[in-house]
Amino acid sequence: MKKRYIVLLSTLGCASFLCLYNAFLEWFLFLALFGIAIIVQLLGGSRKKQRSLSVLDGLREGVVILDWEGCVCEVNQKGALFLKQDKRSLLGMPFFDHPRLKKGYPLLERIQESKLPQRVMLEGIELDLKVLESKKKILATLLDSTGEYQKKQLGKDFVANASHELRTPITIIKGFAETLYDLPEISDAMLTEFTEKIVRNCQRMDNLVKNLLTLADLDYLPKARLQEVDLVGMIDNCSHSLLALHPEIEIESFHNEEYILVSGDPDLLELAIMNLLENGVKYSESPAFLSITIADFGDSIELSIADKGVGIPSEDLDKIFERFYTVDKARSRRMGGAGLGLSIVNVIAVKHDAEISVTSTVDEGTTFKLVFQPASVLCV
Repeated sequence: MKKRYIVLLSTLGCASFLCLYNAFLEWFLFLALFGIAIIVQLLGGSRKKQRSLSVLDGLREGVVILDWEGCVCEVNQKGALFLKQDKRSLLGMPFFDHPRLKKGYPLLERIQESKLPQRVMLEGIELDLKVLESKKKILATLLDSTGEYQKKQLGKDFVANASHELRTPITIIKGFAETLYDLPEISDAMLTEFTEKIVRNCQRMDNLVKNLLTLADLDYLPKARLQEVDLVGMIDNCSHSLLALHPEIEIESFHNEEYILVSGDPDLLELAIMNLLENGVKYSESPAFLSITIADFGDSIELSIADKGVGIPSEDLDKIFERFYTVDKARSRRMGGAGLGLSIVNVIAVKHDAEISVTSTVDEGTTFKLVFQPASVLCV
């Protein structure tokens, strides 16, 4: 019971004892006034609670207030929507008994022990727990990690990553431009060197912006618009394009059928294949050697692209599809890369329901494998 109510009841008891020795009318008047005060207190508390609930319902996050044992005390409208239940049915129920939250029960035990904030991802929901009152109440917030929330997060990541990656070439260009401005009588050799570096960094920025825009477009696209694509013919076209850019390289191609069809978006598949081929050239000593294998196994189709390049350390294999991750930063910067090529390949694979994997040995080479469903399976 709240302290204010204890004080009021104590006052009532003392006053009652004193008033019994006076006229009955005085006692009745006191009791009436005290009753009115109690009613005003209760109405004020109710209005305050209603205002708090209105504020909570106005939030875009799901908010659930738990007791120390993890039972729901209060929940806003968004929280009930996340859990797909009526607000009244949630009140009093153990929060982590909900089917979507059962895997998060260890968080309750951890926060009870440590009193420190906890966070976990559960079936598209980002759950945060914080202590409101020690050993009394816990605040749970629910965020949608898909849909609108994910789009906003992608936008923030795009701006942050673009700003970070553009800073270096802009700084280099600015430095050489200022040098040319301050030294108008610079030698021809130095002028050529400076302008070459300016042009090279401009090309790097151009490639970076194109890749970022491609990734942004892919993130917001639905699954690719599928049609039958002949991988054998596409590999042949991509090989000729790569040889036009790098005539010194050697490419060998193998396939177990004359035509191997998958369901895919031709433009996106070509972009993914060209990124993998160019990646093999970039991370190989000149002249690069690439081996391409397309195998139709009936229930699946495998496309493998192997090089004999520098390879990837085992500790980096799980990270190479992350955006802006590069194994050899100096080499990537020298070649104009920013760690986006493999991210683009990975997103395209997801759009095609394809599995992508990589195996590599340092100083021996790397093999990327894409596994597709046959066109006949996906088109059913």
